[in-house]
Parts: sequence; structure tokens; C-alpha cells
Amino acid sequence: MLPLLALTPGAEASEIEDLFWSRQWSTLESKVLSPGTQLSPKDRVIYANSLWLQGRWAPALEIFLEERDSLPEDIQPFVDMLILLGFERTGSPRKAMDVALSLWSEEDWVLAPYVAYALGRLYLNDGQAAEAGRWFRAMAERAKDTSLRKQALEALLKLPDPDPGFALALLEIAPFHRGALSMIRQDPGPKDPSTAFPLGYAAFFSGDYQGALTHLERVPLEDPRAERAAFFRARTLSNLGRGDEALQLWKDLALKASRYSQSSIESISGMARENGGEATEALMEIADAGTGDPAASALAELANLFARIGEEDKASRFEEILLEKHSSSRFAAAALWEKGWSAWKRGDIMAADAAWTRALDAGNDRRQESRLLYWTAKANERLGDSRTATELLERLRKSYPTDYYTYLAFPSGPGKVQNLVPDQLAGGGGKLAEWGFVIYARMQLSSSEDPASRFASARLALWLGDARSALLDSIP
Repeated sequence: MLPLLALTPGAEASEIEDLFWSRQWSTLESKVLSPGTQLSPKDRVIYANSLWLQGRWAPALEIFLEERDSLPEDIQPFVDMLILLGFERTGSPRKAMDVALSLWSEEDWVLAPYVAYALGRLYLNDGQAAEAGRWFRAMAERAKDTSLRKQALEALLKLPDPDPGFALALLEIAPFHRGALSMIRQDPGPKDPSTAFPLGYAAFFSGDYQGALTHLERVPLEDPRAERAAFFRARTLSNLGRGDEALQLWKDLALKASRYSQSSIESISGMARENGGEATEALMEIADAGTGDPAASALAELANLFARIGEEDKASRFEEILLEKHSSSRFAAAALWEKGWSAWKRGDIMAADAAWTRALDAGNDRRQESRLLYWTAKANERLGDSRTATELLERLRKSYPTDYYTYLAFPSGPGKVQNLVPDQLAGGGGKLAEWGFVIYARMQLSSSEDPASRFASARLALWLGDARSALLDSIP
């Protein structure tokens, strides 16, 4: 199956391509080096990529240099990137720098952070720290993902007299970075407002609750992390045994519909399960005075809370209010899922179908909807409505091609996605893979939001032996 990922529709794989995609490196090399073997430029580039994947930089570089001009124009920047790295890794930094400078573009494109990082390394190794810093900053500015930005910021911190702003930026990505924390304790220091949140957050997770409280109380209201600081200040107060103060902070966050409303409501619910009293009253106040998701969430928590202690009448009342006033919320959908599941388990398939169909009409997040589509289809199958069941499963397959429930419904794989893969690869990503530039093909495909492209990216990641990236790429 894997060779299909590299081929455009209708293309036939050569023997060289077959050996490449099956990773038969020794056989591939023997074939290439056999007397009389006729190789096209594409075959030679694919062979060079096989050498590159084995870490054999010098022979790969030689072929890339020889065949560079025979590649399609839109692929040439990617082979230039490998030429750059090849020169760097084989001890020709000046040549590498020349290639990098010619490859650099101010435009925001996929290779920009990698070219900038290479220039930073090359200038640093040449003793030009200031110029290296300029390129590491360019990398940080153009990095699309946090891992690249983190790499750039760490490089900047290693330069002489680094700007403490880089440490603060790094702590936004890696809040427990020891070097960055150590730096901001010195400059700008623990009394500076900019250090209040990162020092408080790190102290909280290290178990220094008193230190955390001291820092988090200093976070200015105008700081964009003020609500986050309030949430963790409440958690700190709770851990210090000051639950009343924590409850008030969480309630305020919930009532003003902040980013931390849901986490605050869940924290209040936890307090209510342990102590009842004021925490339960706070949930009732949020349910009554709040709007939108906070009110719906509080009602759901109250229904669960009273169901847990056996007060079914109260639980049913709060659930009814939830379904009546917030019928399109994800909390209503979750409650309807549970209602349907209870009906399914007692054999009342019609009631299960009614609850789940209603849940599908509510506002779902992706985690709920795929499960609802699968089980509503199952209910319709049991009720003899095969047409509706088929429509629901088709919706599941199209909307969630890599989801767990899709593979339950289609154990041999969602055929629609398999058929889409070559079409999606016929563009830039496909051409790159076709010539053996698998790493860069995956890089392009993984940036897409299209399910088929991400599915293709996940399979390329697996081929490269990167299971973690395959998992991340397969998540819708």
C-alpha cells in the first residue's frame, strides 16, 4: 500500500521506486550500480534520497548536485535545502552558506525557518554571533509550530548577553525550561510584572504553593494571562486549605464566561462532591445567572452531582432545564448521549435512537459526534432502517476518516479516503514524494486541514518510522 502514497494517479512505479518504497536499500544500490543499468534522472534522485535517509551524505550530495537542474522547478528549492545540509555535514560550511543565502526568501514558506536555522548555525560556527542571532530571530518569527520556535529561542538564549525577552517567550512554550526560568530570576528579576506569571506557574507545579501565590497575586489585570493566573491562584489557594477564597475566584471566572469558565466549573463541581454546601450553591448561581456554555455546564454538573448521591428527582430536574434552555449545547449532547446509552443497555433501542438523533442535532464537538454517528447508525440497523444507518455511516466516513469509530464501522479501512490519497498527492506534496523527498512531502501535507492530505501525511510519517507524528497527523 505504501508505494501508492508516492505515485500520482495512473503512474506506474519503476523497479527503482518499488525498491525505494519497500526500503530495500542494499538491493536498490546493487541495482543502481549494476553494469548496464539505465537510470533516468528521477531514478538517480530517488537513489540519492535513499542514501540521504541512510545518513550517507557525501554520495547523496554528489548526485543532488549533478541532477539538480533536471528536477521540476517547484522541487528545486527542496533539493537545494539538502545540498545546503550536505555541504554543512561534509565539512564545506562556506559552500553551505552560499546555498543558504541564495535559497533564503523573505516570503513565508515551508522551508523559511529551516534555512534561517541553517544560516544561524553557520554564522555561529564562523564566530559571528550577532549575525547568527539575526537568523535565529528570523527562524523564530517564521516558525509555524512550537517545536521549531522553541528550537530558535533556545539557540538565541545560548548567544552572548541574550535578551530576557527570549526567555519569557520560551516560557510561553516550555513553562518549566530551567535555563529560561533561571535567566528571568536574574533579569528582569522576580519583582518585574512580566515575570509574575511564569514564576508563579512554575512554582505551582513544583509544589511551592506559597511561592506560587506570591507571584500569581502580582500578575497585572491587563496581562493577557490574567484569567489564567486567577485560575491557578484559585488552585493554589485550594491546595493551601483556603477553599472559600478559591471558590470565589472560580465563580467569578465562570460567571464572566472566561477562557477558564469550564475548568473553573469543573473545579467547583469537585469541591461540591467533597463538601457540598457553598460549592453546590455556587453551581446553582452560575446555572441561574450565567449564559451560554457556563450555564449549560453548571446544569450538567448539578445533574451529575445529584445523580451521584441518589437524588434522582433533582438530577432529572436539572437535566430537563439543560435540555430545554440549552438544547444546542455540547453539554446537552453529552447528557443525551448518556440518556441514549442507558436506554441501549436496557434494550430500549427506540429510546436510544431518539436520544442520539436529538444529540446529533445539538452542538457537538468532534469527539462526541463520531461516537454518536456510529451508535445512532447501530440503533437504526437494529430498528431495521438500513437506509438511515448507511447515510449515518457515510457521514462518519467522510467527516472523520481517521477516527476510531470509523475503523470500527469499516474494519478494512475507509475506502473513500484511500481513493482520495493519490489525488491529494498529485500536487506539490505528491511530486515531492514521487521523487523521493519524503520528509518534505510529509511536511507539506501535514500543514493541510484536508482529511485526505493528513491521512497521507500520517502514512508517510509511519514510513519514516515516526509513529508520534503519524498519530498527530491522523487527528482531525
